[in-house]
Amino acid sequence: MKNDFDMSKDRRAQLAALMGLVLQVAMFAVLLIVGSIYESSSIRAEAIHLHLGIYIWLALILLYSQRRSAGVEQLETEELKRRRETVQDTGIFDLEDDAMLVQRRRLNWMYRWFVPAAALLLALGHIIWAGWWYVAAMPVRDERWASCIDPQRALPFVVGATFFCFLYSRYASGMARRSEWRLLRAASSYMAGNAFLCLTAVVGLALVIYEVPYAEAVVTYVIRLGMLILGVEFFLNFVLDFYRPRMAGAEHRPAFDSRLLGLISEPGGIARSIQEAINYQFGFEVSGTWFYQLLKRSLLPLALFALLVLIGLSSVVIVDADEQIFVERFGQVLQPAGAPLGPGLQWKCPWPVDSVQRERVLQLQRMTVGEAAKQRDEESDLKEQEAILWTGKHDYIPELMLLVASPKPKGQAEEESPGAVQPATANADDAEGRAVAVSLIMASVDLECRISDLYKYSYNYVDPDAVMENVAYQVLADHAASIDVSSFMGPRREEISKELRVLLQRKFDELNLGVELTFVGLQSAHPPSKDNVAKVFQDVIAAKSRKEATIQTAIGIAERMLTRVAGSKQRALELNDVLLDMERLSKGPQVDSQALAEVESRVNELMFGCLEKGVSPMSGEAAAKIADMRAETSKRISEAESKERTFKNELLAYQAAPQLYQMRRYLEVLRGSLHQVRKIINSTRNTELVVIVETERKSEFELPKPEKKQ
Repeated sequence: MKNDFDMSKDRRAQLAALMGLVLQVAMFAVLLIVGSIYESSSIRAEAIHLHLGIYIWLALILLYSQRRSAGVEQLETEELKRRRETVQDTGIFDLEDDAMLVQRRRLNWMYRWFVPAAALLLALGHIIWAGWWYVAAMPVRDERWASCIDPQRALPFVVGATFFCFLYSRYASGMARRSEWRLLRAASSYMAGNAFLCLTAVVGLALVIYEVPYAEAVVTYVIRLGMLILGVEFFLNFVLDFYRPRMAGAEHRPAFDSRLLGLISEPGGIARSIQEAINYQFGFEVSGTWFYQLLKRSLLPLALFALLVLIGLSSVVIVDADEQIFVERFGQVLQPAGAPLGPGLQWKCPWPVDSVQRERVLQLQRMTVGEAAKQRDEESDLKEQEAILWTGKHDYIPELMLLVASPKPKGQAEEESPGAVQPATANADDAEGRAVAVSLIMASVDLECRISDLYKYSYNYVDPDAVMENVAYQVLADHAASIDVSSFMGPRREEISKELRVLLQRKFDELNLGVELTFVGLQSAHPPSKDNVAKVFQDVIAAKSRKEATIQTAIGIAERMLTRVAGSKQRALELNDVLLDMERLSKGPQVDSQALAEVESRVNELMFGCLEKGVSPMSGEAAAKIADMRAETSKRISEAESKERTFKNELLAYQAAPQLYQMRRYLEVLRGSLHQVRKIINSTRNTELVVIVETERKSEFELPKPEKKQ
């Protein structure tokens, strides 16, 4: 840096910076108040832009103040040197030592640390403020944008701010042409940028007066974009300052001195500004090389050629095979509503005169309404997907739970008559054990549609996909309230999907959305997994399944028993009904003999068959038992008849010779009962027969008699 100071020039520069600061603060306050009163977003955005320029003027005031202090210190040092030379006094301290020059060291510190820090803070302020607004800003076509309430009254204030900013920027840039006031170039360039963006706000307010749609929203975006570009430039200048070579005697240019705004503040010296910027960046006279001179001569033709190429490319629109487009000229659609441009090459005026609204009308668009699935990245798609169970917690949107009707228990349905009116309140004893009227269920529906009318889809609603999603959820919630939970989750899912498609298509047609549904499918329906609701529901379903399984098992056992007993289920049931009728007739107070005989005949037919009527005999265990009993009956009858004939023969023999018959029967009894007992018969001439029977038990050690050999 130069060490030569002129206090009068520094004082004038400091005064100019102070006046610029006062003007910047005044313009900021005026635009902030006007923008708040008339609710103009573009004026408020420009007020923030003016606010950030205050810190540039403040930094220059501090720099020039320190330069004045350093100049006073330099004059005092030179005066002290002359006195020492006059009296030939060396003195104790060395006047050339930087440690003794406090103000100059402070000035060097400000150039080294204060100016870069101020530039970094300004860069971050621009980037954070404008970048955050772009993230949170609404789309240009959003209806929530509020235009200026009274643009005609707000316009003069903005015009005045534009005039004063431009006038003082020209004054400050004229002073900055002098090397000692070159630091004022940063503030003058920034104020010229304020004037330019204020002029943009003036154009926006004029368009609002003429009721041009989206004018103020576009102007606000432009102002914020300008702030974002300035912030990025300040940050890049801050980074490049660390790598830029330092030339001896070169002027110091702070990082918040915008090169882009310098083109606006000095319109007559654009080429010179570019040349100086290039030389400053590279550290040597790049503008003197042959390549730079060649580029300088060919720059204008190349720029014109590039501009023509951009205009030509902007005038051609390539429409794909599945697309349709509408061409807008300053926001107005050129084609009729029902005649969009089809595939091929289409021509239009270059941007920004004409713009294109395009959509893929033949491509199916898919949307899921209801339960929100997890966002899967590419890595998770490559891995095996885990099954999602009811009882396992998974991501979902709580607002998308549906209310469905609960099925009424059979016992409760029988107790309540169809026309009975239930009381509004009931005590705990009455409510205990009763089912609630509604149930919570989580469901999701897949929609597939295509655009049938591009004009309705693009221009009737700002966000047609959001409208479709909200309408689909409303229709799904209304329709689910009329269906019980069992039908919704089970047998009627396909039927419900068809009903939803008809209802949704009818609603979309009423709203003129311009879409045609090609598929509606109920993807999932289950109770919420929170608080073990799904587990309890699953337990109920498992209990019902076990109940049905038990019933079916009992039915199978009954059919097997009936088939085993009577040969077939139908024969067994028919025989059971006939036997019950026979029992009823036989136990009645008055027995109908004819009816009872008919029933008994029918029983005999079912049990034993009837060839005349073509009834086969009954089979199964009952028939087998009947056959066994009939065989046993025949056997017993035969035995009884045989005994009767034997008895008659024995009676005749007894009547013929009673003593002989008695003796013979007596001997037969002895032979039958005492055939293994030793007997001794003494026969004498006497008339009595003596039979001696051994009743003593044989010894266990008595050897058996040897068998006689044949």
